[in-house]
This record gives sequence, structure tokens and C-alpha cells, in this order.
Amino acid sequence: MENKESTIIELTDENGETVEFELLGTVTYEEDDYIVLGDMETMDEMEQDVYIMRVEHDEDGCDRYVNDIEDGVIERVFERFVELVEVDEEDVEYIECEDDEDE
Repeated sequence: MENKESTIIELTDENGETVEFELLGTVTYEEDDYIVLGDMETMDEMEQDVYIMRVEHDEDGCDRYVNDIEDGVIERVFERFVELVEVDEEDVEYIECEDDEDE
């Protein structure tokens, strides 16, 4: 398997701390877009922790990542992601993220 350059996303948790995630890909499910993130702290382990968040847009058109998703939807999005990766790793869509300098 080729080494591809990773896209790292920094998110702020409920305690105000910045947490880094690797963007593994995106999935569209029932007209919503979801991002699949890998936990950077477990990246080197045999099983990396994976998080799925729905992409929403705020009033300024900026992406917001929402983790309030029903369990059944999370499972179906993850299954779809695995199918995409198994079919051809080259077809997994990676998105470029720009640094948000408005903070």
C-alpha cells in the first residue's frame, strides 16, 4: 500500500482543548455528507479509533462537524466507508481543508 500524505484536522473539544484527527475520507449517505476521522493518538495501533461526524454549514457557509448522529446511521456510514476503501483505495475522496485564521 502506498503512503499518502495525510490531511490533519484540528478540532476543539468540549473542554476547549485542541485534538488532532487524520481525515480518512468522506461519505455521502441519505443526502448528508459525513467525514470519517482517525484518532491521531491511536494511529500506530492495530485498530485505530474512528469517529464519524455529519458536515453542516453555518450561516457564513463554513463547515461545522456535528457528532450528534443516531447509532444506526453511524453504522451505515461506516459500512459504506469500508465498502469504498475495499473496492479501491484510490477512489476514497479526500478533502483539502484550509486553516481557519478567523479565530
